[in-house]
Amino acid sequence: EDVETVMPFNQYQTSLNEYIWNMKEETVTFKNDKGDFGRFTSIHPDQDSLIFEGKTAFYDLKSNELKIGGVEEIQTCDAFVYLDTGLVEIYKGAKMKTLENARIVANTTNKYHVINRATVDILGKKDYRAKGFYEYNIGSRKQEIEFADIIGTRVGKGNRSEKKTVTRANGEVTKEDGFYIDHKTEYRGKIALNAESKNLNFEGFARLDVPSMVRRNWFSVKFEGDKNDLAIQYEEPKNYLGDPLRTGIFISKTSAKIYPSIMMPLYVRKDRKIFEARDDNGKGIFKYDLKDDRFVFGDSLLMTSGTLQGNKMIYANKNKKITAEGKFHIGSGLNYISVKAAGRAETTFAEGEVEETDFPEPGDTKVDFQLMAGVDAIIPEKLLKIM
Repeated sequence: EDVETVMPFNQYQTSLNEYIWNMKEETVTFKNDKGDFGRFTSIHPDQDSLIFEGKTAFYDLKSNELKIGGVEEIQTCDAFVYLDTGLVEIYKGAKMKTLENARIVANTTNKYHVINRATVDILGKKDYRAKGFYEYNIGSRKQEIEFADIIGTRVGKGNRSEKKTVTRANGEVTKEDGFYIDHKTEYRGKIALNAESKNLNFEGFARLDVPSMVRRNWFSVKFEGDKNDLAIQYEEPKNYLGDPLRTGIFISKTSAKIYPSIMMPLYVRKDRKIFEARDDNGKGIFKYDLKDDRFVFGDSLLMTSGTLQGNKMIYANKNKKITAEGKFHIGSGLNYISVKAAGRAETTFAEGEVEETDFPEPGDTKVDFQLMAGVDAIIPEKLLKIM
């Protein structure tokens, strides 16, 4: 029989339609002899018929509290909320007591994201608020992001009843948290989640965890990434002071020394570029290669599509060697002569170089070039005749 028992004060109804009424204690215990789940549905007009299943129910006529036991999960918006104790308490007007130590899985289709130890207020079938801890483990490094602002709600245009629902969350990690976005990249800043996407959104500062790399800087990042295959986009990154940071090989304007730079400010902003690990539009991307323990920086198209064209720069942690491959700028300050060069260069950071504030000029370093070049020069007619 499909008969519902209605509790108008609480604005709920249930498929459990057999019960024991203790008139002296003014309580109602719903019977469930078969041990099956009963259906509980909110009839509050603003809760879109929120529905879930439970095995037991107890109603106190004095306090008008409805206690439902054996609840494994509640679906709200695009998320599953898994209960710790299995107990749900309903008060006047379909108000549900805040759930503690719950687990949120979002969304219900792809289940990309899990939030543990969550405190959840379920406001209806298409609306909830929560806070909790997002698991972000990197290898053996156990980490969590505290999302203090988790919202599941309707989004987009159209009628209220037809709008889709999405879980979104925002959190922040600080330097003191010692947080890593990959095996050897530290991060501090904002982190946002949209349950429709597998990726998280990062907006803050990152730093390479390579103590042997001189003049390390925290550099600005704003990108969307998957922790299991993290590729970090960059475009005109800057440090905390607002100094532009460059990745490539440069020649000092003051000393004429050639030096490498990886997410570092130039010694002088007018130092000339010989090679830069980015595309023609100034955009780049870098990844940490766990297998070979190295950082790879370069043209975003080369890094993502596998094309052979574009600039790439590698820093190998094992031997501290820097390798650059692609187009090189040679003779860019010459008049009447242009040089197109491509190939490979190998170098290292200068020995003994320390923090930027203590070392105002590049140290002595060796750069080995293997290039092919084409020279376009304006040659006077008299010289051509002699040649």
